[in-house]
Amino acid sequence: MYMYLVGKELTKAAVIKIFESSANQYRLIGTGLNVDVSDLMLIPGTASTNLNLVFQRWFDADRDVNLDTLLKLCDDFPDQLGKAKSSILAY
Repeated sequence: MYMYLVGKELTKAAVIKIFESSANQYRLIGTGLNVDVSDLMLIPGTASTNLNLVFQRWFDADRDVNLDTLLKLCDDFPDQLGKAKSSILAY
């Protein structure tokens, strides 16, 4: 898996790549990152778009945007985000 990290700075592209297999969990991810997801509709085929919006909001809010926060998120929801955690640890 290719990670798009510039030095130690995490990029949105890297985060999307890490969580792409968990796109259907965008509401859980957003809630775990304290991002508003109330306006994101549960429409078939929009999970990837909604996941992108969740991470855009997280980056825009600039709230603990780092790998430690993502690892904690994965630890909080191991059944849903275990694969994403493996991707982070593989880096």
